[in-house]
Amino acid sequence: MIRYKKMPKKMITVAAVMVLLCGCGISSTPEKKATESAVQTKSDHLVYGEEAVLEEYQDTPGIGAEERKNISWDILFCDSEGKWVNFGYLYQTLENIKTDPVKLVYQDGVWRAEKIKWVKNLEKVQKRKEHLDDAFYEENLHLYDMFYGGDGCLYLCCSRTSMSYEAYKADPERYSEHFYDVNQLLYRVNEKTGEVNEVEVPVVKGAEVYDNSEDCPEDLVLTNSYAVLGNGDFVVRTGNIFAIYDGKTGKKRKDIDCASPGQTGEVFAGEDFICWYELNQETKHVEIHVCDASGSEPYVMDTQEKVEYNKDEGYSNYSFALGVTGNTIIVATSKGIFEAEYGEDELHVVIDTEKDNLYYLGSDSYATEGRVYKGADGRYFLQNYMKNGGKSVSCFYGPMENQKSIKKP
Repeated sequence: MIRYKKMPKKMITVAAVMVLLCGCGISSTPEKKATESAVQTKSDHLVYGEEAVLEEYQDTPGIGAEERKNISWDILFCDSEGKWVNFGYLYQTLENIKTDPVKLVYQDGVWRAEKIKWVKNLEKVQKRKEHLDDAFYEENLHLYDMFYGGDGCLYLCCSRTSMSYEAYKADPERYSEHFYDVNQLLYRVNEKTGEVNEVEVPVVKGAEVYDNSEDCPEDLVLTNSYAVLGNGDFVVRTGNIFAIYDGKTGKKRKDIDCASPGQTGEVFAGEDFICWYELNQETKHVEIHVCDASGSEPYVMDTQEKVEYNKDEGYSNYSFALGVTGNTIIVATSKGIFEAEYGEDELHVVIDTEKDNLYYLGSDSYATEGRVYKGADGRYFLQNYMKNGGKSVSCFYGPMENQKSIKKP
């Protein structure tokens, strides 16, 4: 997402989860879903469908009916093999684990539950760390994002907050100035072996970055955005940092040249390349910047997505999501869905919203933001949200001839 913000008076990690997972592709409490009748669209070679997912409970092998009534799904996305996966109950504090976390994998037309064998290892790694004498450490540790890296591992992005989220949630207005991030943590999970390791990551204090630091608590830190390359090295983008780090030692390898290092947020990586987005201040177009795994050989692709700006509202009225699968860069804008292989300097149209008959993507009432995913089945998944602040709508996009109703749990 393209966001240029003034220094916030608070850093609300779990609220950031809401922005990231609700406004940018996934609901933080994903509902049981069913697919709406597809709207047919045409491209140069294929007829595409836009499937909006609606609320409805579905039968899920391995999960009882009573449990389905109360389960809270955390996130739907793609694993390193392109399978659609969904996790539930990972967003629990260590002191408040009421239900064993569950992972669902979409196979053969249904969602199947898989046992997560690494949760206990994650707890051990988290509990043996710093602040063990702090009674509030465990309940203040929150998961705000997760993704699969180019190395095939699952990464859990956590933060330690200044106070318990449960206490904050009970009275947000009262505690809005007192709830923010005080530390950043990243965990690498090898799902095959169950091994969990903490990755040493940089932490940036807000007072070191923003001009109006008098409004910033001394211990407030900024939320990190991560991407992981095929060799396990990782990229961090936050505040005044945009750099590549050694995946084993956590030491910085190289800074990445960027006009606004941490202001536009997210960063993405394939096996041997890195990409991110910036706003061209002259054209006001969103641009995709790409470099190799060492931060060298950069090039730029213009998305032709224009961003409006006014003094009162800042940057607005744009629609943009970015993603990477394998060696392919994927972009969704108000004009459609596009792809480019790493090394290509222009995007190729997959779906054209002007020529095609999409309802949500490209409409005047909706915009997309954040991440776009592509599964091994050829489908794309992204979130369209109402520009007036209404309810967002998750959608699958794929060739009609390959359509199999993927019902989101």
